[in-house]
Amino acid sequence: MEEFLKRLVEPVDKRQKRELAYQVGDKMKRNIYYSDATQLVRDAMRYIGSANVYVSVFTFNEYSQPWIGCLFFDFDAGPKKDFDPVEEKWQKVLEQVLDDVRRVVNFFRERYGVEPLVLYTGNRGFHIYIYTTPVQLREPKLTLKQFCSKIIDKLQLKYVDKAIIGDVRRIARLPYSKHMKTGLYCYPIDVSWSVKEIVEKAKNPPVMEWKYEITDLLAAELLEFETE
Repeated sequence: MEEFLKRLVEPVDKRQKRELAYQVGDKMKRNIYYSDATQLVRDAMRYIGSANVYVSVFTFNEYSQPWIGCLFFDFDAGPKKDFDPVEEKWQKVLEQVLDDVRRVVNFFRERYGVEPLVLYTGNRGFHIYIYTTPVQLREPKLTLKQFCSKIIDKLQLKYVDKAIIGDVRRIARLPYSKHMKTGLYCYPIDVSWSVKEIVEKAKNPPVMEWKYEITDLLAAELLEFETE
């Protein structure tokens, strides 16, 4: 598990840093930055079963400018208050969300020849990361928002959270950390699994091998898109 997490959070070089955040009760602690993946993971492991633990989606240079090393999509289902992933009625909704996720995964497999990382969040949704060679964009928020919106429209995605697209300061749940509301774990999944399987495995998640390639083509398209 620790090796998987190091691959997830490791900056490209020591000039880059990634944020760690955690929430105990109602108190959120943010702005803890690391250039050393081993130290970040070591500190995160202290909270992984007793707090909601997050890391920044993107890394930052010494001037706090983001390096865009992935595309990130967040999929959610149902109202926060009443949702219970163990209940059959909500699992049926999650199956619809998972159909959206599968469309995204198939799109990137076919177009870019890469395997996206898909995480079940431990509650009512999924996160998708599509890794690319890190680039710095002049207007990262606008470029990401417009680029990802085209994909969302093309695939007719219903459950993606559009509000967070382009948020370069976004933090997301750390894999293998516990969702403190449900007691289930956030972890990487195979999209061929059913929601029932996914939720059941989230009680004691399997440790997956890192198999998520980087695509140079996506980085090139982002840079070209920004100049259009």
